Amino acid sequence: MAICFLVALTPAVSAASSILTFGDLNIVVVTDVHSWVSGHRHNPNLNADYGDLYSFYEHVKSQALALGKDIFLVNNGDIVDGTGLSDPYGAMLTPLIENLPFDLINTGNHELYNDESIGNIVNNGFKAHFGNAYVTTNVADSRTGQTLGANYTVLNGTSSGRSYVAFGFLYNMPATGSGKHCDDVIVRTVEHTVNTTWFQQALGLAPMAIVNAHMGYDNQLVHVILGKIRQVMGPTYPVVFLTGHTHIRQYKQLDSYAVSFEAGHYFDTIGFVGIDLNSFSQPPVFRKVDVNANVQAMVHAVGLTNQANLNTTTGDYIKTEIVRVRNAMNLDQTLGCNPYPEKLSRHHSQLFDIMLNQVWPYGLKVDVDTYYGVFSRGGLRYDLYPGDVNLDDIVTLTPFHNEFFVANNVPGMMLINIKSQHGFHWHYATSDQALNGNLHYTLFMDGYDRAELMSRLTSQGYSGSASRYDTTLDTTTIWSEFVKAQWSCDQPSSSQDGRSSSAGSETALIAGLAIGFAAVVVGLLLVGYKFAPCMNNNSGQNTELAGMAGGSSMVEGGSVAEPSSIIEQASVVDPENHPRFVIGSNAELGSAEEEEI
Repeated sequence: MAICFLVALTPAVSAASSILTFGDLNIVVVTDVHSWVSGHRHNPNLNADYGDLYSFYEHVKSQALALGKDIFLVNNGDIVDGTGLSDPYGAMLTPLIENLPFDLINTGNHELYNDESIGNIVNNGFKAHFGNAYVTTNVADSRTGQTLGANYTVLNGTSSGRSYVAFGFLYNMPATGSGKHCDDVIVRTVEHTVNTTWFQQALGLAPMAIVNAHMGYDNQLVHVILGKIRQVMGPTYPVVFLTGHTHIRQYKQLDSYAVSFEAGHYFDTIGFVGIDLNSFSQPPVFRKVDVNANVQAMVHAVGLTNQANLNTTTGDYIKTEIVRVRNAMNLDQTLGCNPYPEKLSRHHSQLFDIMLNQVWPYGLKVDVDTYYGVFSRGGLRYDLYPGDVNLDDIVTLTPFHNEFFVANNVPGMMLINIKSQHGFHWHYATSDQALNGNLHYTLFMDGYDRAELMSRLTSQGYSGSASRYDTTLDTTTIWSEFVKAQWSCDQPSSSQDGRSSSAGSETALIAGLAIGFAAVVVGLLLVGYKFAPCMNNNSGQNTELAGMAGGSSMVEGGSVAEPSSIIEQASVVDPENHPRFVIGSNAELGSAEEEEI
């Protein structure tokens, strides 16, 4: 089979003027949304919310059904831990998600870190609302031993009458150590689950399987599941894996009849998968499109002309509900103003330095002579932007509300040895004290890191323990209190080392002029770019991508994006232009290391 990146720039179907190519089976999927259901206030390129998602899906569904095609809406889990809407434990979030007509929904690892989070899902109506659509194939209730949701479900195509058996797997989440699940659940290993009689019998209920798997697109456990399916059902049984957890856009052809797709994170992506089943007589053709969670991109993806045409009554209701809940939770309440003139990125050391050298010492009232702080780099989940900082900004930065722990009288030489271990600085940030091997320190950490850090200390001969630190603050609220007390909106901006910067405005002006000039140049260049596909490639095939793909499988893919990177600048120059649809090679939106695993 050949991997073909064939992306139609003109309608490939007769329904409206959608640029989506519908197959016999079509799936719209989101994953790792982490409560980003109200959009991204600091990123206008990602301005869609769950009301827009509802409306988008209604249009796509209408077009698919008009063509006699099957279509389903899927959520791959990790619905909590990301924004203020997830506090406390998703209680205000889950009713908003219930407004979406998900046909299949999984649990991610973040729903399982706290008994309270999974308790909200099980006891407060979420599980009951979705019924058999809530599928947790290898996750069970520890109190009953029964699967938390359904073992599997059978999705019935409205148009074709065809059935599809669907599963909902989670990776082998540990019961102990860092990243462990809560006590109220059991996560059975994937290897055990696929060898059960009921799993193997369920495969025979339909001529195709949909595996909603909260694990990376090419995780070894994906291959474990596929291997068992091949053993039971043979080499020509079609399987589509809808994957997640690693926060990227990606795909992989697993064999001639199976493929894995992953659709981003934080509601930056709406994944679309169209599958031609070819009457099951020959290998299926899988097509994917990544649509940026941008209203204009969604409008054009379904062939409409403006947002007013995209909106639906229920979609507008969901948007109103999101605003109501945000207001009730005071998420837009300004706590202070960030004194740093540039975005503080979670991928750079400066943000961790501020936390460990300013925020923690202030909130925990430490003895600065003996204090030493360590924090896992996956614990900061988003960036902190210049200007006003509201409550939601704090929760998006550090959403976990982890407790603080302290280990006393830790020999400096032990800390020096631990810091020198291979990979330590890849996983952890530390405060900036110069350690003295002849002194002892008070080590501060959070509850998530406690088990791993204490294991490292024990291996160095430390005989003490880590105890709960006596404070009412946690890793989230300590930031709120710091910003309110230390980042007044009346103070001058700070330079990158924290000192007052008189040159900040001059730098900003120069940078602004440079960006403006670059934007004009880019805008002129894009005039040619915009029309080049029509003039030079009448077939609509992206020959560059076809050449990049190589190989021999039937995967067709692309992305539909509101202007991004260099194209984003052109939209500023010419805001009336329609968004360009960037046909891409599934560019990575994040990295696996961002995820707290």
